[in-house]
Amino acid sequence: MRVLLVANTAASMVWFREPLMRALVARGHRVFVAAPDGWGVDRILACGASFVPLFQAHGWSFGAAEKLAANYHDPTQDLEAIWDLRRICRTVRPDLVLAYTHKMSLLTPVAARLAGVPRVHGMVTGLGFPNLKGGPRQTAVRAAFHASLAAAGALSNSLIVLNPDNEAELLERRVVPADKLWCMDGEGVDVDKYAASPPSWESGATTFLMVARLVGYKGVREYVDAARQVRRTHPNARFLLAGGIDTSHPSAVLQTELDAWRAEGVVTLVGHVSDIRTVLHDAHVFVLPSLETEGLPMSSMEAMAASRPILTTAVPGNRETVREGINGRLVPPRDATALASAMREFLDHPEHGPTWGAASRQICAERFAADKVNAALLSHLGL
Repeated sequence: MRVLLVANTAASMVWFREPLMRALVARGHRVFVAAPDGWGVDRILACGASFVPLFQAHGWSFGAAEKLAANYHDPTQDLEAIWDLRRICRTVRPDLVLAYTHKMSLLTPVAARLAGVPRVHGMVTGLGFPNLKGGPRQTAVRAAFHASLAAAGALSNSLIVLNPDNEAELLERRVVPADKLWCMDGEGVDVDKYAASPPSWESGATTFLMVARLVGYKGVREYVDAARQVRRTHPNARFLLAGGIDTSHPSAVLQTELDAWRAEGVVTLVGHVSDIRTVLHDAHVFVLPSLETEGLPMSSMEAMAASRPILTTAVPGNRETVREGINGRLVPPRDATALASAMREFLDHPEHGPTWGAASRQICAERFAADKVNAALLSHLGL
């Protein structure tokens, strides 16, 4: 069968979907990947897939500039992307198309149906920024997003979400009918790729790590504020912050903020990392204090595979990664004080670390392992 995977970045296909590409090829399918050209193409080809460059406006380009080349609110670019996707579908002639991320899941069904593709599926990897609550403008954005999802659902064989909270919200708001919606346990992580390498734990000397895009809704500012509070009582605690700036995002962390944090010394700024293992090695606890809904964060699952306890917020997606008091802690979103209190627990009770870290890896292997997750996805797709 000819299978076309559509993504907003070539890099994301490597970071999140390399095991799926290999599984499809191993089953004898002819796999094509449509994404903006950039870092990751060589890895895609090494999986045995063919690469088809996609119109650049809706993707990341990890070239010299290393920044987002996108405007997600430009209908002209949306139409150009749909036209380019239609061209690709007519050229590739896929039997099935699977599109990733909310933007590609909205645009691809239109293009695929115009091109006569018989089976079309979209994976909404998180309801994301358009679904956040806010003032009148954000309310209008949210309504438009739901309307677009409804249209995409009508044109698709199924829309796939990554956590039961997102599934429940879309059903409750009647955005997508139940027979078109399917929930899976994240995108899967290659557990064997992450060695069970827990660091040594000492009282008061814990290192915390956050890996995320440097945008407000990921809870970056709350992480820094909590670190500031903890350092007053536990000066030996360390806080690592890894991630690249996304200046196109409405809630982007500004360079002036990063400069101030660096001068203050409250956190160590690592910058963008293409392999989380390079920073996990130095960390005891993984932290993701998202303010609103996530899909099912790959970074948290990777940290679990590496036997790290998880400290995250009790929001959709995040809460799937923690069994309270078993492998980590859940705290309320937008509450730096609660986050700091949970951090102090790890500092004052280092005996939790090894046990909770081992539980993280076990949970990850049982629920989020790539082979299990991809087997379920391929069964759903009839592949």
